[in-house]
Amino acid sequence: MRKDLHEKPFDEATLAKLKIFEDYAQAWLPTFIMYGEPVICLFDFFAGTGYDKNGAPGSPIRL
Repeated sequence: MRKDLHEKPFDEATLAKLKIFEDYAQAWLPTFIMYGEPVICLFDFFAGTGYDKNGAPGSPIRL
């Protein structure tokens, strides 16, 4: 049986974690990109459908 991780909206702790993740990516990605022609690979192995039940963006959308 498969569990739907998005059957409920994100809780406050998850939203806080996602905000930290988004801020971190916004701060550091330009630093790496400005060094020329880098190859940047980002893997989000915990990404789901992109949004929770209420439409709050998850990590793949925030990135």
